[in-house]
Amino acid sequence: MDINPLSTFRDGRVSRSSVLPSAVLPYLRRLDLGDSSGLPLKDPLLVLKLSSQSFLDSEVKDNTSRIPVYTIRTNGTQTRVVRSDARGANTFTAEIEWPVLDPSKGKGKQLDGVTVQMRNGRRKPADMFLRPGTILSAPRKFKIPGYSRSLKWKAVGSSFWCLAASARGPIAILEPAAETIPPRIKIFETLHDKYEDRAMIAHQGVSLLLMDYVLVTSLLMMTDIQEWMVVQKHDGEVNHELPPEVPGSDDFGPRSAPPASTSDLQWRKVIYGEPLFPKRQSSASTSSHVRFPRNPNQIAKILNGDPIYPTLHRESSSIDFSSSSESESGSDQEFEAEDILDARVQPSRTPPRAPSPSAESVLYPLTTASAPSHTYIDPSFYNEYGIPPVPPLPAEYVSSQNMASP
Repeated sequence: MDINPLSTFRDGRVSRSSVLPSAVLPYLRRLDLGDSSGLPLKDPLLVLKLSSQSFLDSEVKDNTSRIPVYTIRTNGTQTRVVRSDARGANTFTAEIEWPVLDPSKGKGKQLDGVTVQMRNGRRKPADMFLRPGTILSAPRKFKIPGYSRSLKWKAVGSSFWCLAASARGPIAILEPAAETIPPRIKIFETLHDKYEDRAMIAHQGVSLLLMDYVLVTSLLMMTDIQEWMVVQKHDGEVNHELPPEVPGSDDFGPRSAPPASTSDLQWRKVIYGEPLFPKRQSSASTSSHVRFPRNPNQIAKILNGDPIYPTLHRESSSIDFSSSSESESGSDQEFEAEDILDARVQPSRTPPRAPSPSAESVLYPLTTASAPSHTYIDPSFYNEYGIPPVPPLPAEYVSSQNMASP
């Protein structure tokens, strides 16, 4: 039997063409299944849970590790992501630099001015690291070093799916924060390029490189460009808190003023419409400290502008204040008590003690029969004319005076 080589070649082409759809069409169907949300999901290999609502200040843990898998801290405009292993050793994962925006110029694009540095790579703009789509709802693509295909985040319902062309179903699912529940990341698949010769370093079956990029891209998608301004500083850093109250000041006392320079806290307050200075307490909270008079007589004095209590013109230890409390019993008794107080506080016309010794001798003249009680010369003691006697001259002066006289 003769065999025609041309017919054999044609038969081979037909056979090869018949095999091609069976190899290509299932691959195309896998792409469609990867983008659909109706595919039943299997159990995740790894679930990462954040400790807070914000990605910028949180610890990321899984279900089995004793220590956090990732630690995310923000200091000023820098956010650092550090990965820890089972032995407690820390590995630098990423650093994100946030821009300082002028509140008067608006927010701009979502990642405008944000830069990202992964591991020991060079720093690049965030919109090049996580490329946005032409429209807001379009998937956002990113690439992992050593992997030939791009990955993308796609919004599916209230969550985000990380999809790849070579995987059936989602590689990871990001569940944003809801009320009091922090965000969670579920990883279902791992990636390892068939052309990569190096062994894959994994955590619970998931590539560490994939974990790093999934976490950082999730952070960029869920974080506002100005959120770093409202994140509380972690322990050991300076906190931008409200200025403390002045010690010993009451409810209406002055508060310490904020620093003269415009701080991050003040920028944050301007942007989000918060008051720059602390509000005073309402009158309802301070009404308990004020006591109003209930006596009709005291209220009448307040309306007429008279003092509620009588004013003392001069201090005196002999004043009895008990009459002032009795004055509240009636209007007649009150006026009588005021007259008594006014009479009691009148100063005495005769001073209780003379201001000087000379005044004492004038006010209390002593007779010649009694000696004064003081040591200085009192003119009223010596004679009725008030002239002290002249003492006699010594004998030697008297004899010399007689000899000198003619």
